[in-house]
Amino acid sequence: MWNSVYGTQLVLIFRKSRRGLPPHWSKFSLALGWGVPAVVMAITLGATYSVDNPLGYRQEEFCWLAALDKAKRFDFGKPMFWGFLLPVGLVLIYNIVLLVLASLITCRTDPILKSNNRRSLWKKFLISFSLSVLLGLSWTLGYLVLVTTGHTHLVFSIVFCLCTTTQGFQIFILFTARTQSFRATVLRSVRHVSYVNKKYSLKNLKKTTSFESFRDLKEKDRSTIKTL
Repeated sequence: MWNSVYGTQLVLIFRKSRRGLPPHWSKFSLALGWGVPAVVMAITLGATYSVDNPLGYRQEEFCWLAALDKAKRFDFGKPMFWGFLLPVGLVLIYNIVLLVLASLITCRTDPILKSNNRRSLWKKFLISFSLSVLLGLSWTLGYLVLVTTGHTHLVFSIVFCLCTTTQGFQIFILFTARTQSFRATVLRSVRHVSYVNKKYSLKNLKKTTSFESFRDLKEKDRSTIKTL
């Protein structure tokens, strides 16, 4: 839900760059981001949970929403479908629409993206891919995991786990590590660390040299005393 709110904010910024966001957008986004999931959870919990039958809401094997009937078959009447799969599916469809709108608006407003050369095509792909990561569209792979079996199920499961667990790292690479300000900051930090290490090495070298010189003088004095 928060991905949808942020995606909506991006589209509004692209379309109304001169006018800014609508009034009270912050309060409205907070109400959507926290309120909609809370309402879905409250309705699902109230409709399926009871003290006498807690397994109507949750599973017994692990902490997750109930999904299977007594015959171990998927039951569309269980909370897994109404409380998770259906809401998330609607959110993902909305996010896909946002991705298309944001990509079209960006390509229309950026003169570099209007051409068909390789650089333009690569930038279009990178923009669309970055937005898809930000909108959490990798969760669509989870639905492919549910409807496949055998080796296909295993492949989609692995890809789904890799894409979703590294989503934060992908956002960092696409939206932070590629910026000039971040690169400049990292470069300054590397130079500072190199300078400190070099200064520390020279300091240790001076100490070692002084100690060796003192030891050489001491050995020389001992040799002189023995000779005398």
